Amino acid sequence: MLGLYAGQQINQNDALSALGMFQGQISDQAARQAVQRLIPGNDISVKPTSSSSRSLSQREDTCKYIQAQLGDGCYLLAQRCGILRSDLESYYGGSSFCNTVQVNQYVCCSSGSPPDFSPKPTDGNCYVYTVETDDTCSSIATAHQEEVSAIESNNGQTWDWAGCAPPFPANVPNAVCGPQVNDTTLTSDPSSWSGLNPCPLNACCDTFGQCGITSDFCTAAPADTGAPGTAQPGSNGCISNCGTDVITSAAPTSFWRVGYYETFNYERPCLHMAPSDIPDYYTHVHWAFSDITSSYEVDVSAYQDIVNQFLLTAGFRRILSFGGWAFSTDPSTTPIFRQGHNLDGVDFDWEYPGAPNIPGIPPGSPEDGANYLAFLKLMRAALPSDYTISIAALASYYYLKAFPIAEISDIVDYIIYMTYDLHRQWDYGNTFTQSGCPAGNCLRSQMNMTETEQAFSMITKAGVPTNKLMMGQPLYGRSFQMLEAGCYTAMCTYTGPSSGATSGRCTQTGGYISNFEIQEILANDSNVQQYSSSVAGDILVYDDDQWISWMKQSTYDSRSDYAKGLNFGGTSDWAMDLSANYSGSGGGNSSDGGEGSGVVYIDPSIYSQSAPTIA
Repeated sequence: MLGLYAGQQINQNDALSALGMFQGQISDQAARQAVQRLIPGNDISVKPTSSSSRSLSQREDTCKYIQAQLGDGCYLLAQRCGILRSDLESYYGGSSFCNTVQVNQYVCCSSGSPPDFSPKPTDGNCYVYTVETDDTCSSIATAHQEEVSAIESNNGQTWDWAGCAPPFPANVPNAVCGPQVNDTTLTSDPSSWSGLNPCPLNACCDTFGQCGITSDFCTAAPADTGAPGTAQPGSNGCISNCGTDVITSAAPTSFWRVGYYETFNYERPCLHMAPSDIPDYYTHVHWAFSDITSSYEVDVSAYQDIVNQFLLTAGFRRILSFGGWAFSTDPSTTPIFRQGHNLDGVDFDWEYPGAPNIPGIPPGSPEDGANYLAFLKLMRAALPSDYTISIAALASYYYLKAFPIAEISDIVDYIIYMTYDLHRQWDYGNTFTQSGCPAGNCLRSQMNMTETEQAFSMITKAGVPTNKLMMGQPLYGRSFQMLEAGCYTAMCTYTGPSSGATSGRCTQTGGYISNFEIQEILANDSNVQQYSSSVAGDILVYDDDQWISWMKQSTYDSRSDYAKGLNFGGTSDWAMDLSANYSGSGGGNSSDGGEGSGVVYIDPSIYSQSAPTIA
């Protein structure tokens, strides 16, 4: 399409304006100079006024005027006014005015002052304007005959922009924190609004009313106005409980090493440990797991011989651990823990109270967390004072938020904090499990240090002292089948939904492989590459497409030192029987410290022999 324009004293702006090709652009420059991020539906203050005061203030020197339309420049405005362009420019001090015209602006066609349609004060209250989609500071000021600076100064206290007697923030239907949650009660003090409806665990609340523990939710980044409830473009901002610092407590009297002993380890074809093989560097050993009968009796009958051996051990505290949730808050259940079991404490591993979405398990109740706390209080009251009580807790905001964890930490002696399994096969297809990976199928470390530090911040901000936390350390790897050989970094992907990872010869579970089996791969497989970083820990790639996130001894030691530096109470291993195959005769020496009579490695072919012997 060809357009021509002819006239005297031609300039480019007039030509484009006359041809209708300058639509929307003339006003854009001015709008960009005063754009704020405004949320549609929010109420802002324009000027102290009554709601009915919008009439023209007649002044003797008011000029004749028109309103600018989309695409207007000085040429079209002068044409519609019926005057020369030079006369129009003279009313505004020169031609620079032509580049700042905005849609709906009142423009003088004669000498005199522009008409004054600005709201007029009568009772000191704000004239409230509800922000609409695509509104800017400039467009609102223009529509109400105000300067942008006046709009800004009038709204210094208005939520999500700036306020003179500011209106309460508008409701956001999906908000879960902050003042914009459904049915929030109005309060008169604007300075308190950001703290309304705080997140569980004292997690961060962003400007969109969502809770989280990452820097996306926890970084306060107010707009240039400095107004509450705002964020810089591209940022979520933060309005309450901001920051990701770890809050450290006083140092513990001693640094413990807790370990879980898998009672069922003899059910594997290899990788066995007898109670007498437990290394002496453990201070607390958790027997995993005991059952509870329907009559509330402790049931260890399936492993009675091994239990008897365990009760004869010495040198560490012996703790009976209960997995899942099979308890009642009835006080009559508590004697089962203190009668006839030569033990030093109990541990409860109910990891998903209140969880609504665990496959194959009935949805949890919102009362689960409170019931759990009540149960632990009953246990503490009933058990001897020298018995320890501990719980395990996931390092996940989604699951931990159901725990009244600060109150629980007042009752228990310590908390096993499971800072592993941060990523595993079940991430596949989950939009929310991996940052920057919406399909959830990226190769991510199961003990990513950045996420671990965020988890430390979460639980300590929630009120748990670090000296009651045992940092979880995995003695196994999480394994995946790489979708593309040679692509092993954090944005590379794995197969799914079912695991394509090669099973270990002992653990025989795709996606889960013991440190013992990993060491065998390193010793026997020629097609192996190893990678390490302070964030991801250790990565093993073998057989072209097999990828394992695990922790070798030097990484284990450095993370233990890190926990000591934060005044943690100690570390906790899952599980002590995953790092060496013992003879079952006692002593034992594994890949993660301790001294004893040594490790005996048994070829799995022995299990197919009719009369096996070991020389």
